[in-house]
Amino acid sequence: KVSAIYDQIDSIVKTLMEQVNKFDRGYHLQKERFALSEFIEDYITNNPSTIFEYDYISPLEEDDEKGCVYVDFAKGALKIIFDNIVSNACCHGFNECDKNYIIRIGLAYLTDKCVVDISNNGATLHHGLDPKSVFVYGESSKFAVNTSKDGGHQHCGIGGYEVKQLMREFGGSAEFISNPSDEYPITYRLTFKIANPNFDINGDV
Repeated sequence: KVSAIYDQIDSIVKTLMEQVNKFDRGYHLQKERFALSEFIEDYITNNPSTIFEYDYISPLEEDDEKGCVYVDFAKGALKIIFDNIVSNACCHGFNECDKNYIIRIGLAYLTDKCVVDISNNGATLHHGLDPKSVFVYGESSKFAVNTSKDGGHQHCGIGGYEVKQLMREFGGSAEFISNPSDEYPITYRLTFKIANPNFDINGDV
């Protein structure tokens, strides 16, 4: 129901604002070693939505012989990052009630890094907004206010600044990718260092 959708959006925005108001470069959270694949699966299970569906694209199956790929990061900070990205999609990308919206999460392993792409099939980036502004404090939000007369059909980068800062705080990086002609025009790319560098994606450890 439309009312249920609006209720969930309102809840998402309130949660996000609480996170932004408390933001303090990591909340003094501590790094821990964990598998990104397990974190993503748990996040999807524990954060269902009536607005969209998840599409998780996992890497090559991890097995006992090769072991899991781990990262050193703060789980609490990573949840805040995921929440910000998902909230941004719901509030500024998903603006049609009759469309089947999808948030696609892709995980890939490189030689010494893990890459998580979080994309959505919602509205494209507003034509007047520079993708780099998504991570600039106050810039994209100010732009959204000034252009709200067009119906709000634009991503305004809610939490973009926090996403980048938290990724940096714990040794990762964030990139915003806009591809207006793609089925999934908006992507946040999160890059992490692999904590077990002897892991070989093409063979045994």
